[in-house]
Amino acid sequence: DVIGSPKLTLAWRVSPQVELYADAGRGFHSNDVRGAVQRVSPTTLDPVDRVPLFAAADGAELGARYEGHGLTASVAVWALRLQSELVYVGDAGDTESTDGTKRLGAEVLVSWSPRPGINLDFSGAATRARYRGDPATGDRIPNALEYVATAGATVRVTDASVAQLTVRRLGPAPLIEDDSARSKSSTVVNLAYTYSLGP
Repeated sequence: DVIGSPKLTLAWRVSPQVELYADAGRGFHSNDVRGAVQRVSPTTLDPVDRVPLFAAADGAELGARYEGHGLTASVAVWALRLQSELVYVGDAGDTESTDGTKRLGAEVLVSWSPRPGINLDFSGAATRARYRGDPATGDRIPNALEYVATAGATVRVTDASVAQLTVRRLGPAPLIEDDSARSKSSTVVNLAYTYSLGP
């Protein structure tokens, strides 16, 4: 199978610290090859429709970047349209190809070094993910998180040691298409201490 993936990126440096950019293009994800070649269900032997080997993904993004005085920051808004969605099926322990989807989102990335040896960073993204059209069972995409936020700090304690703390918040997500069952938000905390013993 063959698929083209044209892409275009434009960038404008407004000042030595600020850059604006826009990009658009087509990519793809590959479906499970079993679904692309099968003619019957392996469990019931009933005829089934084959899925395409490649599923096109059309996307676009607008954003801005700033870099200077120990601070790096970027903000972007984006849209993504998938020809089909790969969804994990818990009962079967496998993935299946479903209908086309669309996503709208925004993300923010910030990294700041207030003084040598200290770095603070934050990233956050929010997404509105839906099936296209008006599906009878509902338009929510199972397991598509509504937001993710991560904050961290890295501190050089000595010349040979570094301490790092990272906190990640994973937002809720629908578990089925009609949004009647949802996963809860969760928080993950990681703490690391690294010491170099030398050469």
